[in-house]
Amino acid sequence: MAVGTAASAQQPLFRSDLPLFTEADEVWPRGFSDGESFGCANIVLHGDYGGRSDREDASDQWWRIANYGVFHCAMIFYEASDRAWLNEADHAYAWLGPLGEAASPDNERLELFALQIGAHGGSRYLFLARLAEGGGNEWRLLDAQCPRGAVRRTRSIDVWRTDYCVIEDISTLRGMARSAAGRPPIDVFTWVGRAPRTEPFLPADVESFARRVRECRDLADLEPTSEDGRRWTEEAAADYGCVTLAEEAATLSARYPDRSEIAALLGALSE
Repeated sequence: MAVGTAASAQQPLFRSDLPLFTEADEVWPRGFSDGESFGCANIVLHGDYGGRSDREDASDQWWRIANYGVFHCAMIFYEASDRAWLNEADHAYAWLGPLGEAASPDNERLELFALQIGAHGGSRYLFLARLAEGGGNEWRLLDAQCPRGAVRRTRSIDVWRTDYCVIEDISTLRGMARSAAGRPPIDVFTWVGRAPRTEPFLPADVESFARRVRECRDLADLEPTSEDGRRWTEEAAADYGCVTLAEEAATLSARYPDRSEIAALLGALSE
């Protein structure tokens, strides 16, 4: 499979004024409940992905995919030119929207997707594909082209580009993806492992506490209208130990007196 590189510098930014994929669409991640468990299912493995091209030098583009939670389903998307910089990289919520199937230049059957990045204030898009059979954790960044008349631009600011491509509907995304599938991809991103821990990091018990605070806060925002809904919410709160968080915060604060995050987390729960 040939991998192009020149197009990456020329490819415009693809944006929509409002998110094109919403909760009404079959995006990933998506919620599930089977009576005994619940959460967010995803076809994208969480962790770090390194780009691969036909150059001999090291990859110059990295992605990190993290999970947001189990009540509200979203990925957290990071990108940087070096894996070590992912820890400090800007990030945004993201969802993967399906766009059908198409054939590659080598006549491989590909599943097509748009990674929708951001929600409030509009979204931007990356066009991705993987093998329909055995694609696993290897994602191709497609060489999408902006439709005629959809480019917005003004004068650049020094060396910074200002142009972008406006996309107005999912059908346009689908047509762009199918067309791009017939060209060599810009890059291929392969999963290289879970995000490494870096110092300073939260001790395991504080990290668990932080995760439970987030889930309990999500539960507090729910407003069930049925008796079954209220019962489920109460049971979930009990499972997460929401009523004992203040007591646990006091214990953790005594154990880690230099960790200001504990009080801040508990304060966030009461907001």
